[in-house]
Amino acid sequence: YSDSALVAASGIEAGQNMFLFNKFTAINQIFAEHPYLDEIIIRRRLPDTVEIIVTEAEPVAVLKSESRYTKPAAKSGEEDSYTTREEYFLIDMKGKLLEKADSGTGHSLPIVEGTSLNNPEVGKYAVFADEQKQKPLFLVLNSVKDHDILPNIGFIDISEIYNISFGYLERFEVRLGTTDNLAYKLQGMDEIVRKLTDNDRGIIDVSSSDTIRFIP
Repeated sequence: YSDSALVAASGIEAGQNMFLFNKFTAINQIFAEHPYLDEIIIRRRLPDTVEIIVTEAEPVAVLKSESRYTKPAAKSGEEDSYTTREEYFLIDMKGKLLEKADSGTGHSLPIVEGTSLNNPEVGKYAVFADEQKQKPLFLVLNSVKDHDILPNIGFIDISEIYNISFGYLERFEVRLGTTDNLAYKLQGMDEIVRKLTDNDRGIIDVSSSDTIRFIP
């Protein structure tokens, strides 16, 4: 985003009183028009300067969602109705929906499968229909990023939180099971991959902490 676009969105103009404008209103206005921002700080610098400091959000995955949209009842006493549709959203590590995508392709980001969102909106945080999937998903995303393998992951499947899996190096399906002992499981995966050739393909099963297996 350009400096001029951020300043315009803030609504702060030259000639205004330094103490009468509302910082929180300005921040909300900037966020509303610029979903790829993670943090905004506005500071007054006497005698005549206002600083707008922004941190940009970083997309980490494409979320494939069977989105559910609520349509409020037209009359009192009637039940709300719902519509569903398949959608794709770019998300950051905090679960903010940064952008709507036409499909899961065309991005060098893993596709997250097995999720459903309630009333998703770009610039807002994802509301998972199954709240139990949120924590495991971001545990996996944080762990693979810390492990420096996020660019090598093609998909993450959280259809079942006790049977999570992801695609790795376009050659392997890594079965994590649950997110218990996640760092240990990723280390075990590394050990197996180092012993294999570039032509090996198959399933790396690290779902058990006792036995790590490669299934060609």
